Amino acid sequence: MTKINGILGDKEFIAGGLTWFDFVLADFLQTLTLLSEAYLLSFPKLASYQKRVWGLHELKGYFESERFNERPCNNYIAAWK
Repeated sequence: MTKINGILGDKEFIAGGLTWFDFVLADFLQTLTLLSEAYLLSFPKLASYQKRVWGLHELKGYFESERFNERPCNNYIAAWK
């Protein structure tokens, strides 16, 4: 995470502008947060980045729809035991 944090630096998005990788990374960071809420506390820039990507206006409808399910993280057959 330290390397990714360094790559992000003070940029709004990893590549400077919004790309598909931002969605992949934000999803990964969200999964880490689900597994350990305190994980990103050591990386406030990444936590802010994840919230910024998830907070995009274009995603709001999806996150509010029935199609969005924060769990399970793996796929539709995964389960928490």
